[in-house]
Amino acid sequence: MLPITVRKRTIGKSDIQQIQATVNEHWAKGRKYISKVLCLQWQWYQPSGRLKDMACREILLTLKRKGLITLPEPLRNANNHKRNKNIPKISVDQTPLQKPLCQQPPVEVKMVRGTQAESFYNSLVHYQHYLGYRQIVGNHHASAVNFPHISQW
Repeated sequence: MLPITVRKRTIGKSDIQQIQATVNEHWAKGRKYISKVLCLQWQWYQPSGRLKDMACREILLTLKRKGLITLPEPLRNANNHKRNKNIPKISVDQTPLQKPLCQQPPVEVKMVRGTQAESFYNSLVHYQHYLGYRQIVGNHHASAVNFPHISQW
């Protein structure tokens, strides 16, 4: 059964002992705290420098489901309000372009995560993409295409 690989991290027998010891030491502080402590112990960071604590919680749940570790009960309800939030519909001028594409201003791709344009991007994806918008977990970068003739940006 061991080793197993979850989220590109291979867990062996010695890791299980270390994980369970960390869980036991911080039992009362909850799973989120435990995952952050493990990330610090492993020096496990995203390219942005943030801890990979969501990935670590996935590892913890996988190990628990396989009966390899025990975890404290969740401190909070698992209802993620961010995931289930309403996305406001932002109206966009949908007038067809009159000039050929080669005569349009250049298209620019910009990072919108954490900017005022993020809600505009989320709305476009939610209402225009066939899969809609869902908050994603893991290594990703929210970016949007900047069309100079759209004035919201």
